[in-house]
Amino acid sequence: MNFRKLVLILVAGAIGLFLLIQLIPFGHTRTNPPVVSEPQWSSPEARALVKEHCFQCHSNETNWTWYANIAPGSWLIAYDVIKGREEFNFSDWTTIAATWMRWLKRSRRATCRPSSIGFFIRVHA
Repeated sequence: MNFRKLVLILVAGAIGLFLLIQLIPFGHTRTNPPVVSEPQWSSPEARALVKEHCFQCHSNETNWTWYANIAPGSWLIAYDVIKGREEFNFSDWTTIAATWMRWLKRSRRATCRPSSIGFFIRVHA
């Protein structure tokens, strides 16, 4: 077998594998549940800052991009959104107090309170 034939077989196999993994269903059901409640923002600028940097994974207002439909990237994006919403969800503020207090105990940042979320949110510290 010559080198050209081997490269052709490898490229065809890679394309076939790429097409085959598109059939794996994880990451195809992207939903945005309704917003239950949001925090009381200290200012519109605070909400805009958090929306720009955090809402993609930590809210029910995710804007799914075109590449969120292509595996294996779709798997990673769906997993990140699922885990982000489980950890801290700005769209379900009624259950956030318990999550926030767990985070505070874990990170030992007792200076923050759920009601004073304000401008700085250090969720990923």
